[in-house]
Amino acid sequence: MMRVRLTLLFIALIFLLAICVRAQQNPQVVLSDPLLRGAVSWWQGMPGFTGGDRLFDLLPSANHLTLTNMGFGSTSGWSPTTRPGLAAQVNCDGTNDYLTIPKNSSMNLSAGSIAVWMLTTSAAEMHAVSMSDGATCCPNVMLFGLNSTGTKARFIITSGGVDQVVVATTSTSLVPANVWHHLVVTVDSSGNALYVDGTQAAVTYTTGSASTTAFLSVIYSAVSTLDVCRVNVTDTPAYLAGAIAQVLLYNRALSAGEVMALYQRSQTVPPFGLRAEELVASTTPFPTGTLLPFFP
Repeated sequence: MMRVRLTLLFIALIFLLAICVRAQQNPQVVLSDPLLRGAVSWWQGMPGFTGGDRLFDLLPSANHLTLTNMGFGSTSGWSPTTRPGLAAQVNCDGTNDYLTIPKNSSMNLSAGSIAVWMLTTSAAEMHAVSMSDGATCCPNVMLFGLNSTGTKARFIITSGGVDQVVVATTSTSLVPANVWHHLVVTVDSSGNALYVDGTQAAVTYTTGSASTTAFLSVIYSAVSTLDVCRVNVTDTPAYLAGAIAQVLLYNRALSAGEVMALYQRSQTVPPFGLRAEELVASTTPFPTGTLLPFFP
């Protein structure tokens, strides 16, 4: 009888330990926050959850990204962030640093949004977020970041070697290097849009149009990974030189008002979706102006 009791006690302790570990993996996220409606994954450095080889997904999908070839410092790996409202950033050296996760069904999206806070240290083609097949570039790929000159925000979907949509901002002055920028792409049945720092941008289409609806589901069966700071190809992988502070993936297209609210509220302390005690206040003041309210 004593042996049975000890066994049951041991099982209970293991169960409690598992709960504690699981609780530590995700800070107190306010899932009811309207700006998290339809959010699939939310990657962001948090106090107590940085410095290792993971950029944790704060949402139940638990699509944690693995840091690869990174150290701890201002040019590679974790460091305190210069971005208002956040605590840490991941620095990518532009040579071989990247974050990755194998694809899974949560990424098989026919509509959605990708939002990223990024900073680049030079004017060159760089991809903040990508999905690709790990083969020779680039029969099946999603690219979101900057164009070949590093002066325009750009979004590309290529399936079976055929471009479905190639869209970039018209102006070259929207995304200068060495400045934090908030880039968002949205796609649904009504078409697509690009946003820079909260505002919908004028765009130019090399392929497709404003009504093109191609998103991740178009390439899902062919790709192998979702990557941050690189494109996973065998011949000419492109690496981002700069930093990433936050990435969000949604299963719906954000409205223009939601994109602006996301831009503004991710610079407050605490930002959207987090309880105040979960964030160490930044010493960098956030921009002045009236913050937009929550959206239903």
